[in-house]
Amino acid sequence: MMKVLVCVRKISAGGAETLESRLAVELNRIGIEADILSQYSLGYLDSTADAEYWKGKGVHDILWLEANSSSMIPLAVMRLVKLIKQHKYAYVITSNTGLDTIAALACIFVNFKHVVALHDYPHQSVTGSRRFKMWKSLIVRKLFKAYSISEFVKKENLKYLNIAPDKIENIYNSIDKESFKNEHLTDPVVIQKLNAIEGKKLLFIGRLVKRKGIDTLLELLARLPGHVSLVIAGDSFDKALEEGAANYRDEIISMIDKHKLQSRVVLLGQCKGIYDIMRQCDVMVHLPKHEGFGLVLLEAFAAHLPVVTVNVGGIPEVIKDTGYKAIDPNDEDALLAEINRMLNLDDVELKHITDLAYNKLDYFSDKRRAKEIASKIFI
Repeated sequence: MMKVLVCVRKISAGGAETLESRLAVELNRIGIEADILSQYSLGYLDSTADAEYWKGKGVHDILWLEANSSSMIPLAVMRLVKLIKQHKYAYVITSNTGLDTIAALACIFVNFKHVVALHDYPHQSVTGSRRFKMWKSLIVRKLFKAYSISEFVKKENLKYLNIAPDKIENIYNSIDKESFKNEHLTDPVVIQKLNAIEGKKLLFIGRLVKRKGIDTLLELLARLPGHVSLVIAGDSFDKALEEGAANYRDEIISMIDKHKLQSRVVLLGQCKGIYDIMRQCDVMVHLPKHEGFGLVLLEAFAAHLPVVTVNVGGIPEVIKDTGYKAIDPNDEDALLAEINRMLNLDDVELKHITDLAYNKLDYFSDKRRAKEIASKIFI
């Protein structure tokens, strides 16, 4: 039986991380033995309960790379080499620059096919960095194949990577809509905060980083009527290496104070039960400054929650044929008009536009994605 190792930053939560963990589940279901390797040590971000959850879903084994900092990369490379030899993995899939680099270095010492999941695309803030240049050099030399999450991501990566176009397959992201609907909100503090909000509720979901456009969203909220509030579900991650990630929550609080929005913004922190939160809100607003795909859009489709979003990255591909508009992120008047339009849909209009989006989920399934990866990537 073919054996595949799916490497993720963590198994406890996250968009790309959860997506690739679900890929391991589906690969096992179609007869490909797939294990999951988490980048950090057990207990650093992930718990034994997290591991048992994925094993319960059908993943053969959960492993830890123990690469808790950049200084541990040499040891992580040798640990990965040992795991590949021990378990006889034919393919190793990685999905962030740190794991990409570790796996590419491991290729020097052991034979396997390195597959890179391109969840993002190079942008000006990183392309000049030493870390990016090292990643690019190693990927070009050691890559077996890659898959992108949108045509936009494929096109942008081909601009920077000196590789043949057929090295990258475009395979769109997916959602397990039934599991998503069944992960209910149980935190009494979060429930109390939501129940205390009166009037209309906008929703932001995601990591609290600069590129997610929360600054623009707060400026728009300040221009909306006082009965409209904003719910923010997510938190900053102080251990993250991404620019604008550490302690960004404090900056958001400062912006809230600046716009005098203290009574109209509710910070929920990192939450489980996103479906239930979405069902209690009126419009999801997603205004990233760059975005490869936007998994949260599929979640909004599943929750029948109207969406306001922007013409950035792969987003237009995701919302195509849904009735939603991809708006110029620099046109705040147009964004404001679209938020008002979505807030004021009547019941018939609301059902029509959310049903259109929901029906697109028949294509964006985990099973379809796993079968595409198996047929287009694995030999």
